[in-house]
Amino acid sequence: MNKDVAVMSGHTFLHYYQSEAIVFHQIGVLVFQQPDLAMQLDSPMSEIALALAETIEEEKPRIIGTFLQRPDDPKTRYVHVETERVLRARLFGKDTHAVTSLLGKKPKELVIRFDPPKKVVDTALCKHLRTFSKSEVYFRPEFRSAKIVLREVGSFASDWVWRRALKNMDKELDSPLYEVDNSVDSPEKQEINTRRNVYKSIKNWTFTIPNLDIGSRGFNVSPKIASLVQILQCFQKDAEKFRGIVLVRRRITALAIVEVLRTVSGHLPFIRVEALTGPWAHDNISQLSILKDFT
Repeated sequence: MNKDVAVMSGHTFLHYYQSEAIVFHQIGVLVFQQPDLAMQLDSPMSEIALALAETIEEEKPRIIGTFLQRPDDPKTRYVHVETERVLRARLFGKDTHAVTSLLGKKPKELVIRFDPPKKVVDTALCKHLRTFSKSEVYFRPEFRSAKIVLREVGSFASDWVWRRALKNMDKELDSPLYEVDNSVDSPEKQEINTRRNVYKSIKNWTFTIPNLDIGSRGFNVSPKIASLVQILQCFQKDAEKFRGIVLVRRRITALAIVEVLRTVSGHLPFIRVEALTGPWAHDNISQLSILKDFT
């Protein structure tokens, strides 16, 4: 394509894509007039969305979707969120009265720079637990989550992942499945002993609270989180009007940030923090109530 802008129907675009006349990495921006058609299996938008999902992030174009919201239709929010999930994009909708007023407004953007972690190493708790499960055969999701939040949120959050897992461990160890004959050595017995040792280690571990002082030896949050707290403190004078959204890639990261901000509530007394992680079902009362209270 030699043109700067090409306008075509979904059928035409899909035809060109399938014949390799169009490739995603050559496109800067894709604008969809009816992105919600991606949820209809018989629509070309559905196949385009599937192709986008299979494309690596570096080659994906930016996606803009526009559709009019219908305040009287209870399905509007559900359709909006589900379309975002299918396209893995952020879509913005406005009612007909708000469209014209929106055009003249420009958002203000401020970029805050922070130093990356100098070196990310396992916490003492993770190192200790790995002695029981060196290959991470057991508690693999917890090991993975602890590693993710260690870099994104800090060592406090990494240890919190294990403290959070204690409730499930309690239920597992109380299960009849964990009653075995101790006189018989077996893989099942080895697994149970490993899980019990991990459980006891976590239960008897001394956990710390978040330390936001980046210059101290006990600093245990990531520089990014320390900067986030400093930014939020700037809005204390607008406490009643303040609304903020922190966007993250993973659910466990959102939950870990919430735990940090709640624990340091003395630094942010004007903020009530919640994690909005879905699922976006109409009967998910807790998540819907968070959305309602936010507005």
